[in-house]
Amino acid sequence: MSQNSSKLDTVISNIFLSGIALIPILSGLLLLWWGESQSTRYGSLGEEAARTVVEMKDVSKIDPALDGKLVHAVGQAECETELKDPVLGVSVKGFCLERSVEYYQLTERQEKRKDSSGRLKESYKYKEEWTAVPVPFDDFYDLSRRKKAKAPIVTLPFFHEKAKKVRVGAYALSDFLISSVEANRTLKPNLTAEQKRALPNKLKTAENLVHVTEDGVYIGSDPTVPHLGDARITFKFAAPSEVSIVAQVQGNTLEMYHRDKDPDNVFIGLIVKGNVPAQQMLKDLKRNVAGGGWLARLAGMLLVVPGCFFLPWKSLMQRRYVRTVINGPGSRSTEWQHFGVVRFAFALLLFTSGLTRLFNGSFIIGVTVLALAAAMLFLPCIMPNNKQETFAD
Repeated sequence: MSQNSSKLDTVISNIFLSGIALIPILSGLLLLWWGESQSTRYGSLGEEAARTVVEMKDVSKIDPALDGKLVHAVGQAECETELKDPVLGVSVKGFCLERSVEYYQLTERQEKRKDSSGRLKESYKYKEEWTAVPVPFDDFYDLSRRKKAKAPIVTLPFFHEKAKKVRVGAYALSDFLISSVEANRTLKPNLTAEQKRALPNKLKTAENLVHVTEDGVYIGSDPTVPHLGDARITFKFAAPSEVSIVAQVQGNTLEMYHRDKDPDNVFIGLIVKGNVPAQQMLKDLKRNVAGGGWLARLAGMLLVVPGCFFLPWKSLMQRRYVRTVINGPGSRSTEWQHFGVVRFAFALLLFTSGLTRLFNGSFIIGVTVLALAAAMLFLPCIMPNNKQETFAD
């Protein structure tokens, strides 16, 4: 009965450890699969685009011969309508308009430190600073700090509006291309005297607390000396300028470029400011895609490698084929066995990477990576016997 109970405890323990291990392992492998898929697909599409892109020599008139083709166009962007903040009335012509609000708040930070006797002690630090959101202070540890803290005089949500119609010569830009241009220029409020007089009513605050400055709108007693509860509103926009575009011509519109019959909806639609050659734009895209791929690989590694150490190796190593794969023929030192777990984790990562590339049409690289994974996993099997320590869990 005691032996059966011990076996049951071992099985339950192994199931528990496997469950803990599988969560980060599967998450890391799925993340790696997604990252490799995106990297391979976009890399392939980028190479195809570099071969097929056509220079649009004249953007001022529609060229039917270019319909359906991937083109590189350079021209002056023209935004047809003004963008306007619905609350403050600030307006501008551009790709987009953003309103951001910051609040001068008292913030609390908790710190935990061990004292000389090893006991954990908590302390709280308070600071007056600008924050992106109002800070709730009802739960501050220090009661006197709760009384000192103040709610913002005014609260406003973040606001973003993009242009509905933007043209480059005779061609309209798709919503995706318009949205791809980020707000990067500070906008000084262009308010009339009447709009300025209406601000206190719109913001529901006293007239002497509203100040229109070079940077935006300040709500508080003195824009040069912030006090708790003050708020400042700033605006950014993307101005019309000369732009370079890599996109597909669809009638009189520049759209995202889709590969024919692509089930994964992979696309290219590039727009940058200035006169930039097509090959340079596509090279930058390739570099960004490669960077994203390496981030996915790193994230996968940080999940899979620690996850593998939670597997129930003590029970697994009782099986000869598992022990041989991890240690080689014969027991080795604990350090060697830990190295075997790391090697097993990297073999999993390489196997997933190679399989993903095979599924996405990258045959040579896929087979190479799979061969490397197999070599990494089974190399210890042909190593000489070395009997030392048994596996320590």
